[in-house]
Amino acid sequence: MPQMAPQVPQGHFHTQSPHPPQTPPPQTPPPQTPPPQTPPPQTPPPQTPPPQTPPPRSEDFQMDDVSATPRAPPDMTPRAPGPRNQPIMQQPPSPTIQKGKRRRVHDPEPGPSQSNDKTPGAQPTSHTGAQSNTQSNSQGPVDYLQALLNHQTKTMGELYHHLQNSTAEILKKQDQVLQKQDHKIDKVVTHLAQNTEILGRIGETLDMLSGKSKHKGSPGHQDEGDSDSQRHGSGSNQGPQPSNDGGAAAKPSDGGAAGSTTNRNNGNGDGEDGDDEGENGNPFFRYARKKQPARSGGVKHRPAEELKIKETMRKWLNEIMEGQDQLKETVSQDEADEFTLLFKTNPLARPCSVDNFRYWIAGGPKSAWNKGASYVFVEILEKRKLIATPDVHTRDAIREAFLLRLKTLHASWMERQKMQEDNKNPRSLFSKRWQRKNTLFHRRREVIITFHSLESFLSFFDELGVAGMSSDDEDPGMKKPQVQYIIKGPKWRSVELMNLLRLLDYCHLEGRCTTEATRFGYTRGAPPRIRIDRNDRSSKTKYVSGLPANFYDAQWLEEQEAGWAKGGNGFVNEFVRPQKPIKLIFPADLLKTLKERGYPRAQDPE
Repeated sequence: MPQMAPQVPQGHFHTQSPHPPQTPPPQTPPPQTPPPQTPPPQTPPPQTPPPQTPPPRSEDFQMDDVSATPRAPPDMTPRAPGPRNQPIMQQPPSPTIQKGKRRRVHDPEPGPSQSNDKTPGAQPTSHTGAQSNTQSNSQGPVDYLQALLNHQTKTMGELYHHLQNSTAEILKKQDQVLQKQDHKIDKVVTHLAQNTEILGRIGETLDMLSGKSKHKGSPGHQDEGDSDSQRHGSGSNQGPQPSNDGGAAAKPSDGGAAGSTTNRNNGNGDGEDGDDEGENGNPFFRYARKKQPARSGGVKHRPAEELKIKETMRKWLNEIMEGQDQLKETVSQDEADEFTLLFKTNPLARPCSVDNFRYWIAGGPKSAWNKGASYVFVEILEKRKLIATPDVHTRDAIREAFLLRLKTLHASWMERQKMQEDNKNPRSLFSKRWQRKNTLFHRRREVIITFHSLESFLSFFDELGVAGMSSDDEDPGMKKPQVQYIIKGPKWRSVELMNLLRLLDYCHLEGRCTTEATRFGYTRGAPPRIRIDRNDRSSKTKYVSGLPANFYDAQWLEEQEAGWAKGGNGFVNEFVRPQKPIKLIFPADLLKTLKERGYPRAQDPE
């Protein structure tokens, strides 16, 4: 229940403030009154709750005439000493109270020492309590903010640790998944390599069976005690066998240069009952014959008259061009287009003269320029007395042969243009170089399979692989069709291994040579690639690990890891991993034949 305002003495009027009274600040006692004793700081006095202030009443604010209200003399009004001269101390707003609202202050119950009447000598008894209450109210929000900050810091720390642990677990699970995938990929690669090896062996077996079926003789040839001719016709790869008459008969698969010449090919030259050495005791005859493709019918030859005409046309054109490059462009596109318009209106127009003969290599045989040049070509032949005065049919035949020769030259020119464009593309250069290495690998492997005495190198050669072959580049000093290649050997490969591979190349080259025609040539197919060794070891081919130690260059191994032979965990022992060396001994009979042919590496192998 709210308390009533204190009564003022009779004859005086007391006005209430429109605002609720606030807790009076601590008052300074007059000099004659001793100040209240302050308790020690360690023992705070009991706090007295602030007195409850009744809400203002509406009638207190309704004053008709303040000046007409009688006032008491100032000396008769009881006042507290000096409260009006000091500023009113207000409590700081609480952070928990919304703006525009006021804290409700509860007035304490009046004690026995308090009176409704204020006398001039009355002193406030709640000075110490109000001071302690002010201190507690000023310290409360700071403690609350500090506790809130500590709680937020703790929460953020827990959240950070939780996120860190969750991220670590996710990364760990991802690593486990990646490891499983890598393991599966390794298994697939291993199985693929095994399947490739199995398919390779199956292919080799089929090749051997097909070769035996082709060269299989009569049943009596299987007897090892038969005559020398029977052993040659059996097609077995057992090396040299002693004959009954004491003669030395070398097997073709062993590459023997010497042997009996009494049993050669039959009269038809098909070699069914003859030995595999072929003509002149050539041990590479079987290798060359094996490379020939199977034919379903007879060999088709062009008419001799047609071949003679083509040869004559090449001779005449070379004489007219006087040794110039026949694939060189001597006519521009603008000149050809201009003459095309002229030739449509005047068929007797000529693009060039007898003294300045030119043909358009880029236009082909059906271009207007080349058709006009064919008439000039016939005039040159008549002027130089290379032909007699021909009739119309003979002139047309010569012109047709000339245009046919231009067709061949145009095809060669197109091939050269394509090669020049490919040479500008690094990707195409790498692809061509790799293809040449792949061809070189299979060519050497075919030689090893063909000769029984070389089969001991097959497993190590397969480990060497295509990556272990030397690369090559075209010799810029050579021109078509006499292109040769300069060998670029890898630095990590030994000289001993290089000499063995060169001898395999000589065996292949010897097997491709033929003397069946009137002049020296090669068997059917693309001509063999001529590779020149200039001791260039600038190839950046990566090494092949796990090969015998003598396959690697000793100096290169020492540069990679000094003292690697003593063991250790260096580059050579950890990555190159050289194995126990093997002997690279080339068969003596094949080496003897190559020496007789005059191959350089066979004369003095290092």
